[in-house]
Amino acid sequence: MNADSAGNLTGQPRRVMSSLIGVLIGALAGAPGVAAEGDFDAAKVREKLEQIESRYVQFGRDEKELGQGIKDLTAPRSAANQCVTALEPQLARIDSSLKSISTPDAAPPTRVPAELARLNAEKKEIERNLADCRLLLVRADDLIAKLTAEQNRLLRERLLHQGPNIQEAAVATLTQPAQLWEAARSVAIEGSGIKSLGGERIWIVGLAGLAGLALGFLLKPRLRRLVRRYEGDSLPCRTIRAVGGAFAKHLPALGLFSALSACVVAFFYGVTPKPSVQHLVVSVLVYFAGLSLVRGVLWPYKPERQLTSLPDPLARAITRRSMVLLVLFIIGRMVFVIFGSDAIPGSVLDLANSIFHAFLAINLGWLVWLLGEIPALETTGRRLRLFFIFLLAAILVAGWFGYRNLAQFVMGGLVMTTLLLLGFWGIDSLLGHVFETLDEGRYEWQKRVRKRLACEEGQPVPGLLWLRFISAVLLWVGLGLMILLIWGLSDAGFAILVQYLVDGFDIGETRIVPSQVLTGLFLFAVLLAASRWFRSALEERWLLRTRLDPGARETLVAMSSYTGFAIAVLVGLSLAGFKLQNLAIIAGALSVGIGFGLQNVVNNFVSGIILLFERPVSPGDWVVVGNTEGYVKKVRVRSTEIQTFDRSDVIVPNSEFISAQVTNWTLRDPYGRVIVKVPVAYGADTDKVRDVLLEVAKSHPQVIQFGVVPPPVVLFMGFGANSLDFELRCFIRDINWKLSVTSDLNFAVDKAFRENGIEIPLPQRVLHVSSLPVPLTPGTESVERPHIITESRPTGERTPIG
Repeated sequence: MNADSAGNLTGQPRRVMSSLIGVLIGALAGAPGVAAEGDFDAAKVREKLEQIESRYVQFGRDEKELGQGIKDLTAPRSAANQCVTALEPQLARIDSSLKSISTPDAAPPTRVPAELARLNAEKKEIERNLADCRLLLVRADDLIAKLTAEQNRLLRERLLHQGPNIQEAAVATLTQPAQLWEAARSVAIEGSGIKSLGGERIWIVGLAGLAGLALGFLLKPRLRRLVRRYEGDSLPCRTIRAVGGAFAKHLPALGLFSALSACVVAFFYGVTPKPSVQHLVVSVLVYFAGLSLVRGVLWPYKPERQLTSLPDPLARAITRRSMVLLVLFIIGRMVFVIFGSDAIPGSVLDLANSIFHAFLAINLGWLVWLLGEIPALETTGRRLRLFFIFLLAAILVAGWFGYRNLAQFVMGGLVMTTLLLLGFWGIDSLLGHVFETLDEGRYEWQKRVRKRLACEEGQPVPGLLWLRFISAVLLWVGLGLMILLIWGLSDAGFAILVQYLVDGFDIGETRIVPSQVLTGLFLFAVLLAASRWFRSALEERWLLRTRLDPGARETLVAMSSYTGFAIAVLVGLSLAGFKLQNLAIIAGALSVGIGFGLQNVVNNFVSGIILLFERPVSPGDWVVVGNTEGYVKKVRVRSTEIQTFDRSDVIVPNSEFISAQVTNWTLRDPYGRVIVKVPVAYGADTDKVRDVLLEVAKSHPQVIQFGVVPPPVVLFMGFGANSLDFELRCFIRDINWKLSVTSDLNFAVDKAFRENGIEIPLPQRVLHVSSLPVPLTPGTESVERPHIITESRPTGERTPIG
């Protein structure tokens, strides 16, 4: 493992991260606008291509230089591609205009020659510019192909280079002990940089380290008390306690090496190459920071429990292997990157490389085997785990036979892929937990968010589904790009992928820009949530300060909700690259669909719009529609939800409210009339009956005595078969209490009649029963029974009366 290859490995994560950040920024900012014809300078692009060709094709023989050349070609190629993309539609429009002008009666005869001349001149100019842009694009693609082929050839030669095997490296190292000792002394003394510090600076470094150590011991109990304030069993509180407790545990060491690192970095600022003491203190600081983070997540200190769902023994084992891998990574960086092949003899470096990869492969295989014990991966990851371990064994054998560059490349790819998968798994689990708990409203801050967005219990947060989709797409796209880069994706391939993601690609005559699509979905989700918040604020705060009636407020709230949704859809479609002119095509298709079977849908939709503006019914109204009677719960665009008195919800199409007769008990005001029918026995004092009934009505708090409606009145309706028929008619303040008020009045009438000696007659029915023969004993004649007249009472008794 030489210094260059190791440097490529350690520098690769930075390149991956910078490239991924560029892709994410492009996705959030949207694809760059297509360059207009006037913004493209063909001469500058051609000059740039010639400079790159002369620099890299003739003299470039290094992978890094070739990769930089491919990156340099990205900008001119993108400019040429945007030029082609901008000019092709212009040429198509001019061709269409020429075709339409050439038709008869397309324009007045006097204007046709001048218009044709102008369009032909523009067409020639665009064709000339388009040919230049296409030529530059082809030239850029050709240069990228040449540099990529040369880069792949150098990579292949480097990976297939065979050095001395492990036996030859061991023999060469053991036969030259003096050279080994000299290399160790040079690395430990001369390469450390301690001599260059001087006595005064060494004292400053030592005092700074003691100050950092003391500060760590001083802040350790305070940090512990601070994290213990976050009580509760929620995941954020547990995370703060676990991770914060782990950092508090190692705070003295973190303070010591933070102070040492700051002093050493300041003293050796601008020195090249960096001394080993600087890398050593920084590496130890990274170790303690990584130890605190891993321990806090997988194996926190008592009394906290781990943050994952892994079994405790498995979590502890994964923690140990992860920390061993971190130590090996630091050692490998110190030996193979910092010291390099100039300070260590080649045979020693080859032997150390083989031994280092052996330890690395054993621990990495151990970690992979432990990851296979995770319950979620126990069945799906078994074969993958065996393949991974077999690959590690093959890497060791290849390194022992002298193919150390190949072994290092594959080993580095496996290590980075494993760490990358673990990191993305953690991020995906965290985001999934946040989204799921936000839908449930499990934590206090989530409850506050749901309250702001007016989300009822069990109701999903608006736009959250699209945010989950966008986060999943970004995670998987980022994971795929980083894995491809780790495993040797060429810079040209990466540039092409990034260009496809940012600039888009064509499918037929449609251009799809993934970054614009994601941006449109993101803004659609954000605007949807914002419209929900605006609706909540409008309904619960702003409209309550106005003098609008509840129906008008409900209409404004509903219209604001629909308007916000429409704006979110239009903005999302516009940013996603959807041309709003295509809505005309969609409208035409919808008109055909309406003609074939969507009449009812459109009828209900239009009826819903009429209901929202005319407001014949509003939420809370007591309505009767056909055989359905109840309270209006929700007026939607297509249907209206009515809750009956049996607590059942009935969905009524909106067209029923427009085309059929509707009874609304509470349309203009809450007043309503109650009629209580009261039968009185013959012989009762009718004036007294009237006075008693009026007194009963006036004594009820819901009955209106005077005002905009008539006062209570008692009507003598007639002489019935068994009773004198009276009716008590009165208006009440709230018709919603009609049944309760009727019941109260009936109770009061019955009590008042008992107190005043007024009888309520029982219904009577007189039956005449004809004579019936009475059977006699054998040998005798039958006789007739006398006539019996009986009275039928409500209880079913039959009482003889004559």
